[in-house]
Amino acid sequence: MDLTGTVAVTGAVAVLISALTGFAGWRLAKQAQVSADRREEEIRQAPYLRELQDWSRGLLEEEAKRRAQDRLEYEERLARERADCERRVARVEVDHERKLRDQEVQWGAKLLVAQRTIAGWRRWAEGEGERPP
Repeated sequence: MDLTGTVAVTGAVAVLISALTGFAGWRLAKQAQVSADRREEEIRQAPYLRELQDWSRGLLEEEAKRRAQDRLEYEERLARERADCERRVARVEVDHERKLRDQEVQWGAKLLVAQRTIAGWRRWAEGEGERPP
């Protein structure tokens, strides 16, 4: 057999395989459709399956509502905690500023006392006043 014959046989085999694959796919799709139709028919004929399906759908809806509520509560708690943290930070900043002012006042008073003491010693050294305590 020459090259042309080999190519023709190979092409024919490829077409045959493709046709078989297509047919098998079509059969699987048809079988899946028949199974789905059969299941739908069973659900229509058996009310307990419909009830079961409705109950399952209800559970899924309840779960979705619960998750939404949980998410809402989580976001609200997160917002409260963030606001609480910001209030604490603001309070600490105010306390820090107050302490700084208090220290400035204390150091100012100490500086004033030191200046008065120095002035008293200077006056005493110049002979104008009596000896400071």
